Amino acid sequence: MIDFHQKHGREGTIAVTRVGEPSKYGVVVFDENTGRIGRFLEKPQEYGGNKINAGIYVLSPSIFERIHKPTSIEKVIFPVMAGCNNLYAYVLPGFWMDARAFTYVIFARVTKLASGDYIHSDVVVDETAHVGEKRVIGLNVVIGARVRIEDGVCLRNCTVLPDSVIRTHSSLGQNREYECIDDDVAIKEEFYLNRAIVLPRKSISENVPDPHIIM
Repeated sequence: MIDFHQKHGREGTIAVTRVGEPSKYGVVVFDENTGRIGRFLEKPQEYGGNKINAGIYVLSPSIFERIHKPTSIEKVIFPVMAGCNNLYAYVLPGFWMDARAFTYVIFARVTKLASGDYIHSDVVVDETAHVGEKRVIGLNVVIGARVRIEDGVCLRNCTVLPDSVIRTHSSLGQNREYECIDDDVAIKEEFYLNRAIVLPRKSISENVPDPHIIM
């Protein structure tokens, strides 16, 4: 990245990375051949590209001449630099993770990669977690510290928060975070439960942002 910065000879270089859902981030629009950044799209609702600011910068000392008071370099300084062709994008190779997202902070802190007959790929289980029998876990599951997963549970594309309990025959799916789920519960896609207790045979179709018992 430093070599690329020195080669183009301009004021700044931003590392960019591909993401599957660019609408959650600010998209960087740039010339794929030269790397020159044209503009930024803040959380676009329509597709404008899939490369976002990865938060890694190489900046020449002259950048300080642009900063006259406390300000946001990403929102104020970078657009001005792009407008005068002084900002370039470097496509970051390899793995990138948004550590600001709570789900992925858990992923980053858990170090034991699970394996076994009941495990599909990309599953991380904390060593203090208990996982029962006749269960199916994965793809893309993170199980936090001191979690208890009882028998017959199916987990996929979700994060189970520390100290959570998932009881018998529950089925939990895509992009969800959990606390305490009782027997035979189904939760639909992309929901967050905050310290919630869900009693048996319930179907959840909305977020539960505050501590709550769902009967």
